[in-house]
Amino acid sequence: MLSTLPSLYLPFFSFFPALTSRKIFAGGEYLTQALRAEQANDSRDALAKALYSRLFLWLVSRINTSIHLDSTADRFIGLLDIFGFEYFEENSFEQLCINYANEKIQQLFNSHIFKMEQKEYAKEQIKWTYVEFKDNQAVLDLIEDKPDGLLSILDEECMIPKGTDEGFVQKLRSRVRTFCRTLSSSFFF
Repeated sequence: MLSTLPSLYLPFFSFFPALTSRKIFAGGEYLTQALRAEQANDSRDALAKALYSRLFLWLVSRINTSIHLDSTADRFIGLLDIFGFEYFEENSFEQLCINYANEKIQQLFNSHIFKMEQKEYAKEQIKWTYVEFKDNQAVLDLIEDKPDGLLSILDEECMIPKGTDEGFVQKLRSRVRTFCRTLSSSFFF
């Protein structure tokens, strides 16, 4: 992490305290409290994830700008292997994000190939055999809906002072259970 400071234009003397301490406003003044090693490591990891996320968004934006997609564009970036399957004994937040991105790609594929093309075929009265497909929008809604999607609930719990894993799980149990009742039971395996 320290080797990246010059490229981020961050001086060590202001960066290091930001990761190893926190400021608290109490009694009308700011107090600086040193973090335990575990807390400092968590701060470092959170910063690394935020930097990675912003870099990824910036890169996608730059790519989209550089290829300037419109209806006549002949250049694109395509991803294959959207049907891949992985099984892990234990998943991480990063794996959730990867799976979520894959679901978004799958939905884009479904939308363009199945929904839009079949609608166009019907409009132009072209004979074809309707292709059944599993619409994954319910999975995306479960993850990204506001305020009851998994990511919104996680964000909410992270913003609460002294938020806990248990608080997150309780919110998931109550809010997501209600959401899942609205889904067709045939959606789940």
